[in-house]
Amino acid sequence: MKKIGVLLSQINGTQLTSECLSSLNECTYENINYYVGDNFSDSLDIVTIFEKYPNVNFFLYKKRLNYCETFNYLANKAISDGCEFIFMVNNDTKNFSMDYFEQIISTFEDRQVGMVGSACLDYENNAIHSSNKLKNKFGESVVIPTEGFIVRASAWKSVGGLDERLEMYGEDIKLIADLNKYGWKIKSNYNVSFAHLGGATVKNFPYMKIYLRTRNGVLLLRSFKLPTKYKMRYLIDWILPTLKSLFSSNNLSLIVYTPLALIVFIIGLIVGLVKRKLN
Repeated sequence: MKKIGVLLSQINGTQLTSECLSSLNECTYENINYYVGDNFSDSLDIVTIFEKYPNVNFFLYKKRLNYCETFNYLANKAISDGCEFIFMVNNDTKNFSMDYFEQIISTFEDRQVGMVGSACLDYENNAIHSSNKLKNKFGESVVIPTEGFIVRASAWKSVGGLDERLEMYGEDIKLIADLNKYGWKIKSNYNVSFAHLGGATVKNFPYMKIYLRTRNGVLLLRSFKLPTKYKMRYLIDWILPTLKSLFSSNNLSLIVYTPLALIVFIIGLIVGLVKRKLN
């Protein structure tokens, strides 16, 4: 039975992490190692998980890392422990199909398959990602949900993992593009699924979300070889949700939020245009 490393990272999300682990523990696959990193939470309530899940490998970072750095760190730990596959998944997920891992690993029987995803639902059981909701992002056919996917360890190592310069947002698209460039196949198995809450961490950092989504969208399009007309179309599709968020926030008054958010958006555009291109 292939060894799988499940990677979870959190900032002040211990309850969500606990629920995620509880759901994962109901899966029938027997050769799983868990790697959970706490990214400088405000309290040490993560110790409650130590007690509840003593078989989980926990890591407290020396400094706050960005999203990509946390998962690269955990992936390196898992691969050094002999995990042949790594499951990078958000901690605000649950309701995994009981045979989730058996189904996904069977999709890796083709040795050229480097990444496999599944269906993804919200907490109300509505499809977020499925065979009917495939997306084209920056010219890449995204057949996996960004909320969670499994990567063959050798494929992960061949591309160097996530591009840490992106920090967060679009890192999955860059990973897909890199895997394709190295000849790896990307597949999905919609026989299994999991549920995702969404926004559990980033809702506390609204300006950072706007800045990174905007900056990274520009960076990705500058890096991909596409006709200009397609670049503009993809950029608009990527940025529209960000623009809409400028006029709605659960955290701040619109009177204060919107002007500041617009400034952050413009800064993101400028930085994306002048920052050194991704490889």
